[in-house]
Amino acid sequence: RPDVCVYDARNKSIIYIDAKMNIKDYIEAYNLPDDAVHREEKKRALRAHVASIRRQIDGLAARDYANTIAPREGYVNLPLVAMFCPFNAVLEAALSEDPTLMAYAFKKNIVLVTPTTLWGYLWLIASGWKRVETEKKYEEIQALGGVVVDKVNALLQEIENMGQALTNATAAYENLKKHAGDSGQKSVKRAAQALLEYGVMPKREVRQVTKSSSPTLQRSM
Repeated sequence: RPDVCVYDARNKSIIYIDAKMNIKDYIEAYNLPDDAVHREEKKRALRAHVASIRRQIDGLAARDYANTIAPREGYVNLPLVAMFCPFNAVLEAALSEDPTLMAYAFKKNIVLVTPTTLWGYLWLIASGWKRVETEKKYEEIQALGGVVVDKVNALLQEIENMGQALTNATAAYENLKKHAGDSGQKSVKRAAQALLEYGVMPKREVRQVTKSSSPTLQRSM
């Protein structure tokens, strides 16, 4: 199982770190004098150091922590596993002998980290999640903008409908006033006046229709 599990509570992700690196061959190469007599022996120890790291990479990839370990409820496993090198010099020596080592590990979803680069690795992960969160909020804002535009269009349509309704109501009012008031040959008022001329004696006078925007009757028959 991994040596360290980093729980990113904000982004609900789990980062696994393995620190089981064998540095026996590196120590042997480091302790050999850097001279012509020990050059081949030192080279052989460094090649053994690289081979040891490759074996660990293969073994770590075979464990497949991201898919074999059930994450804590509400969390997801990060697909990359960090393989921790205890000293910067340990990884530098291996890379000087085999510059393809980092790429080899990455193809197997393994990231080689040191005490210095581990913090950078974690920071990059946090920044990546933050970017995903920002993009998600941008998509939400875009969707909300579409809803607002639809609502504004609907409101403007309702205002237009209300204006048309008021126009129709005004026309109906003018037509009604024409039939009830002084104008028009068959207005209600003319009919009432004709009845008066025939001798009908009402109890009340005929009300007058004002010329305001709304009908106001003064008295009823």
